[in-house]
Amino acid sequence: MNHVTAHYKPLLDQINELENSRRLQECKLVEERTRHAKTLKELEELIIVSGLRADESVYEEKLKRIKSLEAQIKMKKEQSNEMDSFIKSLDDKIAQMRNDIEKAKGNCSLVNDVISTEQAELAIQQFITESTQLQKNLEDIQNYNQITREDIEHHERMQETILQLIESKICEACYQLENSMID
Repeated sequence: MNHVTAHYKPLLDQINELENSRRLQECKLVEERTRHAKTLKELEELIIVSGLRADESVYEEKLKRIKSLEAQIKMKKEQSNEMDSFIKSLDDKIAQMRNDIEKAKGNCSLVNDVISTEQAELAIQQFITESTQLQKNLEDIQNYNQITREDIEHHERMQETILQLIESKICEACYQLENSMID
């Protein structure tokens, strides 16, 4: 039996060597797969981070737009306040002119002494026409102010919506990043 064993010994050694080589190749393959898996995970994390950076630049762009809208809103509010002051000033002037006309009508004898009644009536008619035009201008300004206020409210609502969207996207991106780091 020793003779048979001695005869097959080189074959058994060769089989053992092949088996050891196969095991070594399996270990190397497992090692390679592990390295590829780590590289793939790092690549996925890099893609997520670069995506976040891209999102961040979009958010920065939207933030600049929001700041621009805020500046426009502030400017329109200031214009609206100026127009309100102007309207009040016009209202005061119209009221003063009406008072002056009423006083002038009460003192017709003085007017007759200075100018003819016809001239006075013509002046009063002209004043009434100008007052009517001023009143129309005042209404136009008030309409413009109303439209401006509505624009401001619309911009404020749009700004709030954009901010909520940005917050939502940032939270979503942070959640994804957190989950990818946990994995």
